[in-house]
Amino acid sequence: MTGRTRTTITIHTRQRIVVRPLHETVSATCERCGVEALTVTANKAAEILDITPHAIRELLNADQLHTSSSGLICCNSLVAASAIYEIQIKEE
Repeated sequence: MTGRTRTTITIHTRQRIVVRPLHETVSATCERCGVEALTVTANKAAEILDITPHAIRELLNADQLHTSSSGLICCNSLVAASAIYEIQIKEE
């Protein structure tokens, strides 16, 4: 008689929607999106996602955040990165 094991994997994600006005934003063309988007500095992106600037650098190195030609971070990619970052934290 063989025993069976059932494994359940649950992934919880959270979407962060910013409803307050974003100050210190610049409108620029995102190289990945190919559209005009609001962009912010790496420090401001860390503040928005409530993570460290080091974590922002990791997301940039993993190509999970978009940047403009001036090096600013695309706000469109911040929404997607917020859900991805939550999953990465739970794996550690």
